[in-house]
Amino acid sequence: MEDIKSLLRYTFQTKNEFTIPVSGTGSAAMEACVANLIEPGETMLIGVNGYFGNRLVDMAGRYHAKVETINRPWGEVFTLEEITAAVEKHKPTVLALIHAETSTGARQPFEGVGELCKKHNVLLIADTVTSISGVPLFIDKWGIDASYAGTQKALSCPPGVAPLTFSDRAMKKLMDRKTPVPNWYLDMRMIASYLVKVSSRLVSVS
Repeated sequence: MEDIKSLLRYTFQTKNEFTIPVSGTGSAAMEACVANLIEPGETMLIGVNGYFGNRLVDMAGRYHAKVETINRPWGEVFTLEEITAAVEKHKPTVLALIHAETSTGARQPFEGVGELCKKHNVLLIADTVTSISGVPLFIDKWGIDASYAGTQKALSCPPGVAPLTFSDRAMKKLMDRKTPVPNWYLDMRMIASYLVKVSSRLVSVS
């Protein structure tokens, strides 16, 4: 397992301690991000420019987030100015963007988005299911707090395993939750308590 985690860090280009393979498809790791990093009533801002942005909207609503969207026609991407305006308008807890929208192949630039999110105390989630190992991806350099991927696309591995990584900022948000993670199977507090060292630095999980 430690070898797998180390190789996933290299693939994501991150030093995040919490970098693990989730048992399930990329949608399982997508749901893990939503279930663990948003609490009922918190605002989640989602960039919708294809099928998988809409899937995130559906998931976030089921976890009782206040869902706000920025929208572009399928196949187009968002400018940093558009993202900045939306963050300043909606003041979200979490911003989620699709790095490479599987339905169209559109690749969203992330340069500057991480800095924007840190300035406004927003967690940044990136969907990298299609992009991981297919196009340049730099989790730490771009300031991405959480990212999920799939094995069956550019990684060319069997399906059923979903790479997932959380930054220390994301882990702190998770460990400081006021409500239990509403998905038992995808409760990353529980996983962190026995799988990664980062949990002991932030909080003791019983």
